[in-house]
Amino acid sequence: MNVYNYSNLVPEVHYFIHRKCTPEWCITPMTIPFTDFTYVVKGAAVYHINDKTYIAKAGDIIYIPKGSRRQAECVADDLMECYAVNLMFKDTEGQDVKLPLDTITNIRQQPKVLEILHELEEVWTARESGYQLKARGLACLYVAEVMSVYEKRLCEQADPRITETIKYMKQHYKEPLTITGAAEHYGLHPNYYGNIFKKITGVSFNQKLMEIRLEMAKNMLYSGEYNVSKVAAECGFSDIYYFSKVFKKSVGVNPSILIPGWTEAV
Repeated sequence: MNVYNYSNLVPEVHYFIHRKCTPEWCITPMTIPFTDFTYVVKGAAVYHINDKTYIAKAGDIIYIPKGSRRQAECVADDLMECYAVNLMFKDTEGQDVKLPLDTITNIRQQPKVLEILHELEEVWTARESGYQLKARGLACLYVAEVMSVYEKRLCEQADPRITETIKYMKQHYKEPLTITGAAEHYGLHPNYYGNIFKKITGVSFNQKLMEIRLEMAKNMLYSGEYNVSKVAAECGFSDIYYFSKVFKKSVGVNPSILIPGWTEAV
């Protein structure tokens, strides 16, 4: 259940089209300088991506990261209708970002996703003043909704022991939690449970705990109600210097920078 933190994602719309394929439709082979993030609503199409062939069908998200080799053609007796959105995926630091999606991920028919794409179509087609800003906002909603559906599916498929453990971690992150304690709760060996945890979440128990603690720390700092020492203690860090070090490594700035009104002179 590798829940992705996409709070710093800044998608920029490069191209958009509500495509209703004709029998002649195809995409010629090319290495794309953007990310293809397409939602199929009807029909099917054949995609060739990095020398692998995929059949995209209704309800699928087609995710082709920047730098991939892409080619496609229609299925003559089942012509595809889709919303093709080409995006530049970067974070707030301007670095390229990849999402934890497979090339083809079926999210079924999602009315909320379609509602967002309908609005994006109107904005992109009209191209009125400020349309790029509006398109960026709608792209954020589009990606967020797709990722929300994706994460819910992962939770449904995940080992319930892992789901319960992460829930417990979020409620007791201040405490000295260990994989040994979590494993003992289920009567399992720590190494065995640690392997299950990493296989499902994509990170180790300690890495997940650190992610949760740092996210909580950011929220507390942004509130302006706590100093760095208090935040460190409340988020399970006994050493403020260690907290500052790991915080800066993860977030990119010293924790004090996030406190509203903070200046070097304070």
